[in-house]
Amino acid sequence: MRSILKPLLLIFVILGSYVAVAAWGFWAVVIRPGVVWIDVASHNRHHQSNLSVGIPSILVDSVVNTISTSARVRHWSHDWSHNSSHHSSHHDEIEEWAPMIGAIARELENSPDFVLVDVEDSNDHVTVERINGAIRVRVSNDRENVSIIIPQESSRRVLRALGTI
Repeated sequence: MRSILKPLLLIFVILGSYVAVAAWGFWAVVIRPGVVWIDVASHNRHHQSNLSVGIPSILVDSVVNTISTSARVRHWSHDWSHNSSHHSSHHDEIEEWAPMIGAIARELENSPDFVLVDVEDSNDHVTVERINGAIRVRVSNDRENVSIIIPQESSRRVLRALGTI
């Protein structure tokens, strides 16, 4: 009986370690940074569909960090080669709007909850708001309702990245 207890104990320790590492990984990747929720409801006379997708916000953070770093590198290379004739009009447009985007992002990061955009026309209704630090974007019309919720920590990181442009 004793000879079987040692291998069983070893198996339980190994399995317990795997479970602990998986739980820590789930916490570090999904729970702590939060989840960006995208909900889409589409409907017409013949068909109705609903889709709800949760994306770990660490993926969104990675994309934002890549874009922010790329914008800073372009800004630095633009300053370094200012006399170069290879400037694109798209890059110049970004350069023109970058200070304003950065200032707005820095103000939004410290702002209380409020509705940033609320626009309605004859077909569509768009709302962008900050609720408990999260950013929610809702777009609706006769055929579709789309809602995107960016959690508080992820919205802070997005705004900080935009603030550095």
